Amino acid sequence: YKMNIRNIKKIDENQYVCEYEHPQYGWIPYTALEDGDTDVMVEIFNICKNTKNVEYDIEIIKSGAEWELISSCNQKVAALETKYDKREMSLWNTKRAEAEKILNGGTSTLIETEAKIKDISPLEIARKIVNKNDNYNIKTVEMESIKYNIKKEFANIETLDQVKTIKSKYSKI
Repeated sequence: YKMNIRNIKKIDENQYVCEYEHPQYGWIPYTALEDGDTDVMVEIFNICKNTKNVEYDIEIIKSGAEWELISSCNQKVAALETKYDKREMSLWNTKRAEAEKILNGGTSTLIETEAKIKDISPLEIARKIVNKNDNYNIKTVEMESIKYNIKKEFANIETLDQVKTIKSKYSKI
């Protein structure tokens, strides 16, 4: 059986997308990986690799790079959420509201009781609560802002060099 391949596009040195004429199903989209787990995949990869003047598939590369960067942001937020479970975050919000009463010159039985137990001033506890809560909120908002900027930048790119530039820019998220 002669293997027929068409519309080959390069993703990177180890991956191509193409259409493969399957003996039973006809022309099907196919992703060929260098370390493919079947003889057919390895053979298709080698045909793609040995084909001259194959262009990069910028759309797939763009979407893959964008997904990778957005996932990195989501992982950062998930790590914060894992660090602070929902019950604890709900308690934070309650404690923060009480802490703000103290910071604004009011009173709070919750904060004053905690201050007596820990033998420190209600004002010191209130400041710590607000700072801890703010750090979580600032990091979460920062990641949402970065994700927005990534999506905005990827919407306007057309070349592989532009993809590399954006990936490099956000690689240290």
